[in-house]
Amino acid sequence: MGVYLFHPDSTDTLPPFIGMDVNHDSPKCVSLFESWKVRMHHSFTLVVGSALCCLVAAPAHAGPVLYATSYYSNNAYAVNSDGSTTVFGATIGHASGIALDSAGNVYVGSETSNAIYKFTSTGTLIGTFTTDHLNAPTGMAFDSTGKLFVANGDSGEINEYSSSGAFLGTFATVPIGSNGLLHGLLIDPTGNVYVTDILSGGTGNLIKYNSAGTVLATTTTGLSYPGQIARDSLGNLYVSNAGGDHIVKFDSLLNSLGNFASGTGANNYGVAYDAATNTFYQGTFGPSGNPSGPIQRFDANGSSLGFVAADQTTAYFLAVARTEVPAPVPEPSTLIGSLVMCGMFGAALGYKRLQGQTAV
Repeated sequence: MGVYLFHPDSTDTLPPFIGMDVNHDSPKCVSLFESWKVRMHHSFTLVVGSALCCLVAAPAHAGPVLYATSYYSNNAYAVNSDGSTTVFGATIGHASGIALDSAGNVYVGSETSNAIYKFTSTGTLIGTFTTDHLNAPTGMAFDSTGKLFVANGDSGEINEYSSSGAFLGTFATVPIGSNGLLHGLLIDPTGNVYVTDILSGGTGNLIKYNSAGTVLATTTTGLSYPGQIARDSLGNLYVSNAGGDHIVKFDSLLNSLGNFASGTGANNYGVAYDAATNTFYQGTFGPSGNPSGPIQRFDANGSSLGFVAADQTTAYFLAVARTEVPAPVPEPSTLIGSLVMCGMFGAALGYKRLQGQTAV
């Protein structure tokens, strides 16, 4: 990952002062300012040489990139950037919902204990977040103010909790009926709340509420045993549909956009979107039997990119890890000034070396 700026006398085959975007499989040349705009959300490290000035994006965080709960294994785990997994340091009976706060702490629901546990980003147990008004907690999400919303699978209640775990009240109640299950939950940047529920017989709903708890829209189109909900950067919604082991796509008004991707696991309830890489993950609730892992990865077009977590067998709900806060990127004028100074410094070093060689 990086943008490279070459000295005019460089013997590299790229034209002088042209950047290379190496985030793509086939690197492409882009202008300096285009590169700067593309990289404006990353931190940069300036590397100086006698005949080369190089602006390189700092490496990505080497820790967890994804979290998953394992219902049958009674735990949660992190999928690390090197492909390994780290199991959390506590037993979580029938681990279900999972969410991250703004600091990167991980919250995991237990359907056995009717509790939510708080962990560090590396899986160390901090303590019990809450046991208040919980009945098989499944979908969970934080809003922009730091409140945690929890879907209670067996009661149909959506409850709100403060950042310290205090029960704040019931946001809404979904009539799930007998043998029903309130399942996935997502909150968009404007405070709208989306939930899925499984009705008796496996049919399902996707419901949209405004921030006051008023129903704005509902749909049942294409849903069969719906699970977790994800949202892309354009506002489209993605529901993992265990009934057909595929992901169904909707616009923000809940109009169906058809099937987005098809999984190959068993009972695919989990889905998550990684905005940094524009990719999707789908998790397998039941033992997948897939030696490549229970979590399948898809590109923005729904094409499979393979599997992850090969040493695990299930992945019920998923959550993408928080990324590091990028360092401020300098204004273009400051950036150009730094590059000019960099080139002058490199030229000076070269001149000094030349003098040294002449003196000998």
